[in-house]
Amino acid sequence: MTITPRTRALVAFLTLLLTLLFGVGCGPNYTIPDTPAAAVAAAEAKVKFAEDAEKAKSTQTDALWQEAAGFYNAVANKFVPQAEGMKSAIIAADLTSTKLKNDYTAWIQIKQISRRVISSDLPEKTALIDKMHELGLKMDEANAKGIAYKIMNGLVTVCGGNSEISPVIAIFVIAIFVAVIMWPLQLKQYKSFKELAKYQPEIKKIQERYKEDPLLMQQKMSEFNKQHGVNPMQGCVMIIPQMLIFFAMFQLIQSYQFHFTDAHFLWINPTVGAASLKWPYPLSGALAHHLGELDILLLFLYALAQFLQSKLLPAPTDPTQAEVQKAMTTFMPVTYFLFMLQSQVSSAFVLYYFVSTLFGMLRQWLMNRMTKDAGDGPVVLAASGPSGDNGPSGAGLTANAKLISPKNQKKK
Repeated sequence: MTITPRTRALVAFLTLLLTLLFGVGCGPNYTIPDTPAAAVAAAEAKVKFAEDAEKAKSTQTDALWQEAAGFYNAVANKFVPQAEGMKSAIIAADLTSTKLKNDYTAWIQIKQISRRVISSDLPEKTALIDKMHELGLKMDEANAKGIAYKIMNGLVTVCGGNSEISPVIAIFVIAIFVAVIMWPLQLKQYKSFKELAKYQPEIKKIQERYKEDPLLMQQKMSEFNKQHGVNPMQGCVMIIPQMLIFFAMFQLIQSYQFHFTDAHFLWINPTVGAASLKWPYPLSGALAHHLGELDILLLFLYALAQFLQSKLLPAPTDPTQAEVQKAMTTFMPVTYFLFMLQSQVSSAFVLYYFVSTLFGMLRQWLMNRMTKDAGDGPVVLAASGPSGDNGPSGAGLTANAKLISPKNQKKK
């Protein structure tokens, strides 16, 4: 298999994306002593520096608190599941919450640590879990004031008000609702894509003919698009409302995330979750006790569904675009999988995306069936006169009347 420059560029971009997601090479790189006692002493010294700066009202106070919290978190990651590691995680969460005013980051950090102490019998484990629940309750109280929380809470109430089942039903209702309202938008985008793909051979001719004169090529392309009613930006315009709906649904579920601790779905329940704790590392605790925890199996199924959905997309006629799409088919599910794994997102999020992806696969299959016999072949335009630079495409090409948009037909 030959790896083209574009594929290498795509791999480099995804590597950079993963670097940004996981912080490889980014942010402070703390040197942690080899013993827990020495590491804790160094962390306490950084807290003392921050306290002194705060008393002196120094402009470096925030930076010093950031360094102290980050150092304690690094100590926690190095020495967990030892007692010193869990204590450091609690202190790091306290500093991040009280001094840096960032409850969400504190909750994420301590939640990541909590998965590594699942099998621990030390008393510090209870204190760590209590701190995580305390931060969750604090954020839930803040979320309860928002409109997204109230909508989700109302939907759960309408779905029966059962803390174990109703949140799951609400997620399915949201997924179905989004699938229904997205159908006309995505169908229009898909038809626009298919229509544009028909003209690719002629567009390639224009690009090849005027490749030495980019300005003239742009002018001829504009004239060609105008004559044939082609709008290359239409697909991009359709993406905007889709993204708005996507983020709105994400916010809706995120605002209610701390109420999913009582909700169960199929194998995501206390019995199976407890059984997975006995599995060998790194599979220990891979299955969640409830939808408030990350479930590795559900996350894998979501990534697999995303991969299969991408296989249903029509292949671009342009070889370069087809190559990029093929690479994205593999890399994007992996990227999403690693991002959600690193972020320790709740299974409620993953369940919504998984169900939405299944509906997306059904929607894509239907659209493929609807347009299968609609003349998907490329459009080859006949020349009406001698070649010259005065025609819309510079080659005396005439428009196919059947493929000109109704709006442009009225102009003739």
